Amino acid sequence: MSLKSVLPLTATIPPDTTARVRAKLHTTFRPERLVISPHSFPLSLVRRAWTWPLVVIGHVLGRLHRGLAKLLRVDPYAAHERREYVSVEYAQAHADEVSWEYASWDQDEETEDEGRPFVLVPTALNRRERLLAPLGLASRRLSQLRLCWQQAQLATLLVCDITISSQSQFVDGAAPLPADMFATTSIDTFVNFKSCMVGQEIAVDVHNGNRRECQLLATLIGISADARVGAAL
Repeated sequence: MSLKSVLPLTATIPPDTTARVRAKLHTTFRPERLVISPHSFPLSLVRRAWTWPLVVIGHVLGRLHRGLAKLLRVDPYAAHERREYVSVEYAQAHADEVSWEYASWDQDEETEDEGRPFVLVPTALNRRERLLAPLGLASRRLSQLRLCWQQAQLATLLVCDITISSQSQFVDGAAPLPADMFATTSIDTFVNFKSCMVGQEIAVDVHNGNRRECQLLATLIGISADARVGAAL
């Protein structure tokens, strides 16, 4: 039986240095995604100190926002988008914007929207939602202040190569990729993962272009027959 498995990779990378993080496989493993945590760049004591009051204020505003939302009967997590169906011609001309609806088959009939292309159109907030929106925005920005800074540092971390048994998984001609690209966009165009066999070694070359030391916290997510995929070297 196939299981969703993870292979943790850790390393300490000094500034302006490239490190190779390696692991040997104990079972067959097919990587699907590489995730690098923003916590790879720990916060300094100075940054923790001056951001502490702002983060606390953000958490207080968050509790206030949830309390007012409950009082006003507003769903703070509601999606403010609606589907607008478009023609096949429009879908072909704007492939990046259009999604396709494939409804499940019913025993007796097929839904009218089976296979229809659509785009997501933002919908306006009602009066109560507009009233709470600034409070929710301020809460998120303040409470996530530290995390946003850490996420910005990922752009200075470059994944130079990923190899399985010394064979590069990067598509020919692919340049080193910023670490934040692995979290925000599809990398299928740049990386083509192959399966790793038992005993093979998987390695990730990472360059730290930051002025700060990187305590790399990375994870390869994939499919295997065993939850215990491998061990770091």
